[in-house]
Amino acid sequence: MNRDRLDVSRRRLLAGVSGLGAFGFAGGATSAAYLSDRETASGTQRTGSVGLGVACDSCVTADGVTTFAIEGVEPGDEGTERFGLSIEGNPVRVWLRTTCPPAVDPLGEALEVRLRVAADCNAAGGRRTLYPSSGWTTLAELREALVDGVRVDDPTDPCLAAGDDPCLEFDYRLPSDAAWAGSAAGEVGFELVAQQCRHVPESDATPPFEASASGSTCPDVECETCSELGTIDLADDRLEPGETYALDERHELQVLRTTDAVDGDGNRETVCASVRLLRDAGGTGEFEESAAPPICAITVTGRTDADGESGSETRTATHDVDPPLTRTRGRICTPSDENGGDGTRPGIDSITVSTCADGDENGGGNGDDGNGNGDENGGGNGDDCIPCGPESVDRRVGGATFEYADPTGNGSVTIVITQQSNGKSPRKTVTIEDVTPGDSITVPLAGNKNPEFAFSVRDPNGDEWTLGTKHTSCSQPFGPGTTVTDGTRALTVLEAVTKDGASICEVSDS
Repeated sequence: MNRDRLDVSRRRLLAGVSGLGAFGFAGGATSAAYLSDRETASGTQRTGSVGLGVACDSCVTADGVTTFAIEGVEPGDEGTERFGLSIEGNPVRVWLRTTCPPAVDPLGEALEVRLRVAADCNAAGGRRTLYPSSGWTTLAELREALVDGVRVDDPTDPCLAAGDDPCLEFDYRLPSDAAWAGSAAGEVGFELVAQQCRHVPESDATPPFEASASGSTCPDVECETCSELGTIDLADDRLEPGETYALDERHELQVLRTTDAVDGDGNRETVCASVRLLRDAGGTGEFEESAAPPICAITVTGRTDADGESGSETRTATHDVDPPLTRTRGRICTPSDENGGDGTRPGIDSITVSTCADGDENGGGNGDDGNGNGDENGGGNGDDCIPCGPESVDRRVGGATFEYADPTGNGSVTIVITQQSNGKSPRKTVTIEDVTPGDSITVPLAGNKNPEFAFSVRDPNGDEWTLGTKHTSCSQPFGPGTTVTDGTRALTVLEAVTKDGASICEVSDS
């Protein structure tokens, strides 16, 4: 660990936060032990006499993560992606872990999947299911469940040897009743790690990811403020599937499906629709769903004749989108009569969209991995910074680099950062060992479900000192200069970024 104060650039900080995941840390001596007898497949890599290769037709492997895209899937479609593994050298145990799904993931919520392993990619025989134990699950649930890893080789017949060529099979299908998710696109990523069997007996075999991602959590949508984004007013009462309607210069609403009814004059009018939000993130004129903020509510207004007499009445219905998503999960409709059906609904006159306020103009995008990391990853504001405090309560801290100080000059300590429980989710803890005064450490502070973090210091004898807590929702000031201290030992923020990758400005009073 570096003993000098780091000149931490925002890009380095983002890389550190994204590399650690939502909750996990491997640094100093810990990472050396973790990597000594294991390696991650990236094409084919070797350490000593161990080799693990991955082959597929439509995937890309970079920085140890293999990804493949799923797109153009319509209700009723199904398919299988296959990944051939090749083992070279000594026998190995093999684990797989997935990357987190995006916080906003329409396809992930609807697509049903299962992960299996076969003897080889041409095997006509049986398969062993890795996840779920039976049946199918959603893509989002599988990715979140396996972020801590799953054993690929069979524990009842452990270790894969040279010549074994098992095949991972990723089956997927989009149910016929998931029409709202049609045309949604997604990307799946996973990482493979091999452990030499000769170094660890089966009785002592444990998932190798525990050192860096134990108890990790994936990002959730945080939507404390639901703000009106814009309204479309219709020239007539018909919406056309596939058509887009401008909400403002940067946002469009695209109609996916419609339900029409016939009014008293025999004219067709749209009374229900399913829609999705698109955003021009780069100012290029290309509107994309992946760049749009999540919708939290949609208000639909219709106008109809009142009791068959002259004049009219306005009917309004507000549909909550919970949890927030970039599209509706079903129909949004104008209100019907008390005992009526679609035939008693008025035609849609206007649609008002409200989104979770986060980032510029309620935007900020979703990011490919749900974390919205900036710079070349599509977020951030260059060298500019944004404040994190009551004036920007819609921001969230994504991570920070702290410098540790202890004027007593005692030796190395362990820093423990614990996310406080809100009663709905378990406590999550990041532990950083072998920290000495002057060291800088980078940690994620995503604040999923609860943005309150407690900081403490523990010495090798087990003595522990509580430094205090910090709130990372930007309802309280946070940024470079923020200090948490017990009056002696202290952690001071050197750099910090929001969840969408923007640099956070210095605070004058911590």
